[in-house]
Amino acid sequence: MLFDTHCHLNFAQFNKDLQLVVSRAGEAGVKFMLNVGCDIESSRRALELSEKDTYFFASVGIHPHFSGNVDELIWKEFEKIACGNIVAIGECGLDYYRLLTPRKKQKEVFEKQIILSKKLNLPIIIHSREAEDDLISILKDYEVKQAIAHCFSGSGRYLDFCMERNFFISFAGNITYPAAKNLRDFAKQVPLDLLLLETDCPFLSPQAKRGKRCEPQYLTYTRDELSRLKSIKAEKIEEITTSNALACFKIKL
Repeated sequence: MLFDTHCHLNFAQFNKDLQLVVSRAGEAGVKFMLNVGCDIESSRRALELSEKDTYFFASVGIHPHFSGNVDELIWKEFEKIACGNIVAIGECGLDYYRLLTPRKKQKEVFEKQIILSKKLNLPIIIHSREAEDDLISILKDYEVKQAIAHCFSGSGRYLDFCMERNFFISFAGNITYPAAKNLRDFAKQVPLDLLLLETDCPFLSPQAKRGKRCEPQYLTYTRDELSRLKSIKAEKIEEITTSNALACFKIKL
């Protein structure tokens, strides 16, 4: 029984064949899926999916790329959506790689989501790319205690920061890429009780499926790679990461 803790079946790429995708996920042993919002529309869609099927959960968030147009009205609409049956806030954070939104605005919207997550007593799903100094500073200032380092690809300093605070650390299909040796080295350091699995689909298909749209069924490739890195049976990785996910998101079956 696997839990894909970060997927985007709420994106348009899955509009035409969602049920087939879900069926293939089930055949691969992926029983639970957390659809993660990146803006108002995708957050609303994640919530809609969670209301239809028991194997879907929802997180609502505003990705740094989409934070530029967040005004008072949009934020109020987002807060209304967050009152739904959700298990996390995010994905949110900072992204200075493409800098589609000015840094000041990214920080402002990220901080607002942190405050909301604390108010709702929910973990935040953190997106971080080339912004670690500011990100760590904000997380410290707001004394964040419940968080998931989504699709970890940061530095050793960021990894240590996350582990010191018992943040959950999630790995995706890019851990299987030949050039990702540093990522595999980091994965070896993460304690089993902080480990999560994700696909980030439709992005980051594992090496064996590169060039194809990623789906939750491909979570098995990440599981198997972590099994190899940790020298633990795949079934044990599956058991541990699913248990971690249920605890992280406070889900009672």
